[in-house]
Amino acid sequence: MDALYLTQAEQRLFQALPAALSAGGEVKDETQQYEETSRKRSIRFQIARLHDPALLRFREKALDTKSEDEFRALVQSVDLGKISERDMGQLLFALGPNGLSVIISGILKNAVKAEDIAMAASFSELRHELLASLNTVSA
Repeated sequence: MDALYLTQAEQRLFQALPAALSAGGEVKDETQQYEETSRKRSIRFQIARLHDPALLRFREKALDTKSEDEFRALVQSVDLGKISERDMGQLLFALGPNGLSVIISGILKNAVKAEDIAMAASFSELRHELLASLNTVSA
């Protein structure tokens, strides 16, 4: 299994899982910080090349969110299983590190099989790389 780059809050969720799920999972501290702003998120959503009409409507809702809580609730409503491969990368970039954190936490809260942990690891690695990339640009 790939390493899980988890925040402190996510590590608590991971540690609360049954031993059968958490066994063998290498957890690394996600210590990178990124100052998200509505402007930065808006720019990412505006340049994302989304194709699915449902995701285009999602983008409009995301652009209209007024708070982080509203944004988190919107992200929680996304069914990732229905997103095409060509739209997935664009969407994850647009969601940014905070959106990916919502997804990772949701996966860890609802994990019931090893595949769920593998999915959390994949999203955590994506977030880790996105954080590194965004911090390089912001520096």
